[in-house]
Amino acid sequence: MQTNKIYEFGKFRLDAGERLLFDGTDAIALAPKVFDTLLLLVENSGHALGKEEMMERIWADSFVEENNLAQNVSILRKRSASGRAARNTSKPFPNAATVSSRRLKSSRMKSLIR
Repeated sequence: MQTNKIYEFGKFRLDAGERLLFDGTDAIALAPKVFDTLLLLVENSGHALGKEEMMERIWADSFVEENNLAQNVSILRKRSASGRAARNTSKPFPNAATVSSRRLKSSRMKSLIR
């Protein structure tokens, strides 16, 4: 049984169990595989993930082109940018850095795709 983890980074909150992303109190709509991409990056913050590993973990039972991963990352960047524009800041999704059993507090998110 998976524990319902909530990750916090900057003004964002990611509820892994409910599969929801919030910017403050506003929910951000993400397609299932885009959410899976963000969750994988957050859960592995501070660790380098190769494209092949990410694709295997996100699309375990499917064959997809590498472009699908690039598209998901692009969508995440755009969602982050639209939130930044509303808050008038200049940083993308922060980097999840410190994990506790229930929460992950963070600084800035680095690109984990090499």
